[in-house]
Amino acid sequence: MEKESLKLASRDSFLGIITGFIIAIAGILGGIYIVYLNPSSAAHAFAGGIVSGSSLIGLVRTFVIGSKNQNKKQTNSDHNEQE
Repeated sequence: MEKESLKLASRDSFLGIITGFIIAIAGILGGIYIVYLNPSSAAHAFAGGIVSGSSLIGLVRTFVIGSKNQNKKQTNSDHNEQE
């Protein structure tokens, strides 16, 4: 029963990562497309940069926070095992 629960939690986590990655790539590509529509316009370049940049920042932030949380959990479990 517990193995199945862990398996489902792992699957859900993996699907969440994949979905977030697809959304972020869509945002980055959307920003590039906005710039592609009219590259000579400063407004299009600015808007495309904002869309792409915010998608990229969101993606990086998610992975950095996730890594920090993972490291924190690992450190806490190592510390608990030593006691």
